[in-house]
Amino acid sequence: MLKHLRALFLVLLSLALISESAYARKKKGVKVKPTDVISTTTDSGKSLDCARIKGNWQPGKLKKRGKKYLFILESGSYKAKLKKLRAKKGRLSKKKYKKSLKKIKKLFRDKKTACRIPEEDSLAPHRGALTRAQVKYLYEKAGLGVPDATAYEVGTGSGASALADYFLTYRSDPYASEARRWLDEDFNVNNDFVTERGIQLYALYILLNTPNQFHERLAFNFWHNYFATSMSVLSSSQRSLMFDHLNIMRWLARYGDFRTALKKVTRDPVMLIWLSGADNTAQEPNENYARELMELFTVGTEDSNGNRNYSETTVAQAARACTGWTVQQVDVGNDTVWAPVFSPVNFDNAPKTVFEGRPYQGTVTDDYSLIDHILDNHPEAPRYLAKRILMEYIREHPSEKLVSQLAKVIKDSNYNMNTVFKTLLSSRAFYADKNRDTILKNPVHLMVEFIRSTGIPYDIGELRSGLYDSGMIIGQPPTVFGWDNPDWATGQWKLRIANLITQIVRNDGRHSDNNWSFRKLLPSAAPTEAELIAHLEAMLGVSLSSVQKTALNDYLNNVIDWRGELVPQRWDPRVDSQVRAKVAGLLRIITSSVQFQSR
Repeated sequence: MLKHLRALFLVLLSLALISESAYARKKKGVKVKPTDVISTTTDSGKSLDCARIKGNWQPGKLKKRGKKYLFILESGSYKAKLKKLRAKKGRLSKKKYKKSLKKIKKLFRDKKTACRIPEEDSLAPHRGALTRAQVKYLYEKAGLGVPDATAYEVGTGSGASALADYFLTYRSDPYASEARRWLDEDFNVNNDFVTERGIQLYALYILLNTPNQFHERLAFNFWHNYFATSMSVLSSSQRSLMFDHLNIMRWLARYGDFRTALKKVTRDPVMLIWLSGADNTAQEPNENYARELMELFTVGTEDSNGNRNYSETTVAQAARACTGWTVQQVDVGNDTVWAPVFSPVNFDNAPKTVFEGRPYQGTVTDDYSLIDHILDNHPEAPRYLAKRILMEYIREHPSEKLVSQLAKVIKDSNYNMNTVFKTLLSSRAFYADKNRDTILKNPVHLMVEFIRSTGIPYDIGELRSGLYDSGMIIGQPPTVFGWDNPDWATGQWKLRIANLITQIVRNDGRHSDNNWSFRKLLPSAAPTEAELIAHLEAMLGVSLSSVQKTALNDYLNNVIDWRGELVPQRWDPRVDSQVRAKVAGLLRIITSSVQFQSR
């Protein structure tokens, strides 16, 4: 009897412990790391936390209890709601009970669905501290490759959001005004004459020296390509207009007001000449700019389902709204300058109906009201801009889910690009492994990053000439579609860039700093092969495979003799000739890798 009582006691105690454990889990939640939790929204727009538990995303709420982070699973409240509803079943009508049950199940299903967003498609904030490699990655993908000491401190200490704030903060830049001397190749500060070569040197000088990596790269590499406009249509006396045009791109990159920048571009003299806006009159409408305004700058030709975003009738009506502007020489003080001039005689002042028969049909009067109507009412306007940004900063083919999320940020912020980039550059999507090394660096980005990363002295004129051969000429995009050069991925372009890098490393110091030495690129006075390779990896922002590292190690310990045969020669950092030859060689090899040429 005693034996049976003891067994019964043990069974009851076990049941009590199991019950207590279940109660504790329900009450206290599951212990998680904050980095395993993202914030998202349900289809109904409600905020929701999702935690990765045993490899699956689960809905619930993150709570902090002392030093621990606990996740209260939604499944607990779901079961509690079901139990509470079933307890009321006898007091509810059959119809009301079914309706309540359906509502609870739908709510839980919506939350489960919201937690199926893969992290590479989530604009939820990236949580937790970043590694030094992740800080470098931000500067490589969205800047010009070189974080400063403060950036590493902020990123590794405070995380992605704080680093994005630091990265997006515009700083005083003496190089921007100093760069203006390159506009006139005679360096005559009192001469207003600007050359095509001078424009390119001006832009390169800023990119090579600016502390505002994000803003200047955004201006010269993205916005200048987005609003692709070429000085090839300008006369020599009009060439200073390209300087003004590029400064609109720099203004947009700094202040982020896309709506205002689009209006500035519409009446910008270079754009008026480039896309025939100066020839668009009420008597003879020219549809060139109106078409590109919609196709390239605001909505695109088709939506994601293949439906046309505008009709030819809308193009004609939009062209009428953009009439009246010409480019003329006007007197300003003691100077005569080219400027946009409005001519009431050439303006069509009748109302124009655009997007006829669509839910977003509207009446506009002029170019500014047309732009406002498109941005405020056309559903594809924020989506088109979102996709273009994601193609530049995430991957060539972003998911529809990510496009929709960023489009909502664009719309909700009233096209404030500073808000948009803060959201994107601090998101889980940006740091997701899937989105690394997904975009080929253009020639300007690649060469500027190489020089800034290594600090090797260079001749800016020779750099400009080498880049000219690549087909990416700042101030001269080839077409209205900008630089979309398939040759950049081919051997011919890679050979040109390799030759340009070889030219720079061979000229080390002979152009601008006779005291410069490749010893400045060593991590210590006498690094081992592994230490040197790891140091250059970090410097250039690449992650090499073990096979690649073995090959580089072999390169350091062998030379080719006069007969063309491979001869062993141990790496000796005490020998200056070895340091110069081997470090230069490593730079040429690493920069030719896929890891360095993509971002």
